[in-house]
Amino acid sequence: MKFVFVLAIFIVCAAAVTILKVKNTRQCKAEGGICKQTCAVDEEDTGRCCRHSYRCCQPTPCDDTLQYKLCTDINGLTKPVCVNEADTGIGPFCNNNRCCACNSTCGGTFNGPDGSFASNRYPSNYCNNHDYCIYNITVKKGSRVMLNFTSFHIEDNSDSVGVYDGEISRDTYLASLTGGPKEGIEFTSTSNTMIIRFYSDSSIVYSGFNVSYQTLQ
Repeated sequence: MKFVFVLAIFIVCAAAVTILKVKNTRQCKAEGGICKQTCAVDEEDTGRCCRHSYRCCQPTPCDDTLQYKLCTDINGLTKPVCVNEADTGIGPFCNNNRCCACNSTCGGTFNGPDGSFASNRYPSNYCNNHDYCIYNITVKKGSRVMLNFTSFHIEDNSDSVGVYDGEISRDTYLASLTGGPKEGIEFTSTSNTMIIRFYSDSSIVYSGFNVSYQTLQ
């Protein structure tokens, strides 16, 4: 009789251990862990996983703080894919985004009878350290250019947009624009060419500018 009682206790305890083992193992797996004898250096030990003192080993919690700082220090943005930016190789982050550095390519030549253009990345913020981007507008000879800043917002005083009539020189300097936000700023050339020169320093940035132009006879 005593033997039967001891056997019954053993069976109940074994069943309890089995249930506990299954429960803890499932809990470990449900939380993304794996039962191992020893957790690797890049894993987090969350506790016992029942069988033979196995541990529940989970991936180290994701912390992108340092990576994000490196990204923003080089004027980067986090995106799933870098399109008009340079992929710096920083990342992927916890959300698999990349660090897309600000593409400082800017300026251009415009020869159509009318058209429009904008600062780099508009309406997102332009990049720092634009070193005099040149936008050159040339229409049909004998005509003039009418220019309209439909949107304008740059760092006050430190960043600037110079507007020139015909060529970049002191004699053809029409205006220096800064600050904002503002809109509807118009200029008319005396020749068939107008030039915009944009400069930004290494600090604050805004949305920049959007410009439309047309030919005047």
